[in-house]
Amino acid sequence: MTPQELELRARELLEQARTGPLGEDSLVELKETWPEVAKLAPSLGALCNAARGSRFCSWSE
Repeated sequence: MTPQELELRARELLEQARTGPLGEDSLVELKETWPEVAKLAPSLGALCNAARGSRFCSWSE
């Protein structure tokens, strides 16, 4: 995935989160707040494994 494709996907997900059902899937997990580290680690590991080397990012608006 190129940086441009990643940005486009992120913008699409943000728009979905604002206007309708969340676009979560095996590679996307949206959180309103960061969970405790002990609870975050298994989810983060699973997302990274599912991504199989693709870029991983997070941000807060």
